[in-house]
Amino acid sequence: MTYIELINEFWKQDRLDPTHALDAKFYFYLLDECNKRTWINPFELQSRIIEISLLITRKTIGEVRNRLKQRGLIDFVSATNKPTIYRICNVDDSPDNCLSNCFSQVTIKKQSKVQSGNTSGYNSETYIEDYRLKTDIKEKPPKGGKKKNLSPLEQIEKFKSETQNDAYRKFLGWLPEKAPYVSSSLQPMNEIEFEKLKAAYGSQTIVENILSLENRKDLRKRYVSMYRTLLNWCKNGYNK
Repeated sequence: MTYIELINEFWKQDRLDPTHALDAKFYFYLLDECNKRTWINPFELQSRIIEISLLITRKTIGEVRNRLKQRGLIDFVSATNKPTIYRICNVDDSPDNCLSNCFSQVTIKKQSKVQSGNTSGYNSETYIEDYRLKTDIKEKPPKGGKKKNLSPLEQIEKFKSETQNDAYRKFLGWLPEKAPYVSSSLQPMNEIEFEKLKAAYGSQTIVENILSLENRKDLRKRYVSMYRTLLNWCKNGYNK
């Protein structure tokens, strides 16, 4: 289904069975996140980013997405210390097959983990594990040694390769070009810190403060963390 078809179907359901306002906001937020990812479906999304974007608690997120799942609008799989995997369900997806379809785009590499009694040829746990193996990019430490400490520029490249957030990716691309000292000297912001700062002060304020910091040679050696520095500058208007 297309973006507009999903929206039309939502309002069709809403006329028959009115949806809570927060549930509607959450659903359209997920549609927007999926659209930002060029409709890669399913997709991963951290609950912390949702908390910041929608100004709701982790408990509320759980309640809302469960209601949306019961309506057959979305499906999701959550795990401790991992981003939740969401899928936007089509109108013809039944609640029983939505989870199976959620991971139908993922190729199973570990066939030995498939239960022999599963007539569909896979189980959801294998799909979830394989999906995370393909999307969770981590730098492994060398054998017999400690994990290498990445430089700020290497961390920026790592964050850029891992994120699915277009705004954050563009910011990471802009940073070394327009603020070479800041990007090479300060600990870069991760995606959660970026979204939190953007939600509180806006992208323009972030850019202005980074450029001010880049031009203040007398203050350069005083700072280590980009996020904490910008948070302090935005709060106190140091760039004015």
